[in-house]
Parts: sequence; structure tokens; C-alpha cells
Amino acid sequence: MSAEKQSYRGLAWTSWVLVVAFLIFAVIPFLGFLSWFLVWPIVLIVLILAIIILTRGGTAQGVFLILISVFVLPLWAFFAPIISSAIVTPEVEHLEDPGIENLMEGIEVPLDPDEIPTE
Repeated sequence: MSAEKQSYRGLAWTSWVLVVAFLIFAVIPFLGFLSWFLVWPIVLIVLILAIIILTRGGTAQGVFLILISVFVLPLWAFFAPIISSAIVTPEVEHLEDPGIENLMEGIEVPLDPDEIPTE
């Protein structure tokens, strides 16, 4: 009797879905800061799946997933939310704060101190 070799394709597909979903989630401005906490369970899951993939014969995908989970995901989790929030923050502030020029539109401001009404 020969032992039937189990396929690693389902595990590889699951690992790649986790990696891509995490990479996208970390880029969402402000919400991506949760990735600082979520990165460790995701890294652990992908690392375990990559080791199983290696034992089932998926050498290239297993090694590549291990490298991504150890090096890329933690760095991405740290820098992606900071960069995306820094890019979006000025736009949000511009939408929320119309600026003094827009608030003062239509209001005459006396330049001469003698023109200021006193009660």
C-alpha cells in the first residue's frame, strides 16, 4: 500500500488570502492601526500553514510564505497605517475645517480703530 500525499494547495490558497487581506486592511487610514495587534496572530497562522505546506511538498510556496510572515507582515503592519493616515489626514482636515477665509466671507472688518462700534 502506498501512502497518498495530501495536497497543499488549499492551505496555500488560505495563506495567501490571509496575507493579502491583512496587507489591504493595514492600509486603511486610522483603522489600520489595529493591524499592530492583529499582525501577531496572522503571522503565527501563516507561519504554521507554511510549515504544513512545506511538509506536504510545497517547498517554494512554503518558503516564500515563511519569509513574508517573518519579514514583510510585521514591517507592513508598522509602517502602512502611519503612511496612509499621514496621507489622508490633511485632506480630512481640509474638509472639516473650512478655514478662516471662508468663515470671514461677507463680513466687513474695520481696519481703523475709530470705526469700531462701542456700546
